[in-house]
Amino acid sequence: MLEILELALRYTYHARNEDEETVKRYIEQDIEYFDDIKAREVAMTVAEQIRQSGVSVLIQKQLSKRFGIISTLLEQKLRNSRLDILDQFGESIFDFKDLNDAEKWWETHGNQ
Repeated sequence: MLEILELALRYTYHARNEDEETVKRYIEQDIEYFDDIKAREVAMTVAEQIRQSGVSVLIQKQLSKRFGIISTLLEQKLRNSRLDILDQFGESIFDFKDLNDAEKWWETHGNQ
């Protein structure tokens, strides 16, 4: 049952034309109707993953616009990082002079 719920939420996210924040709000509103604690946890996890994905893509676009092509390794780090790490990295982008600074940031902060 929970697997079906997760698939339905992910389908909703990918099938809708709205931006990620709007779809996340829909999911969060629908969570209120779930009586099952596990169902709420699944819905919250999917909503959080949607937000993480959006933040990751935004940061990748910012880096590409500022510095050009970014490495596959850096893309993977951004895709696989927790939101708190992505938020810290996103704030630090303005301090980077080049992509080497971004890579150095991950060496000192990325494994928190």
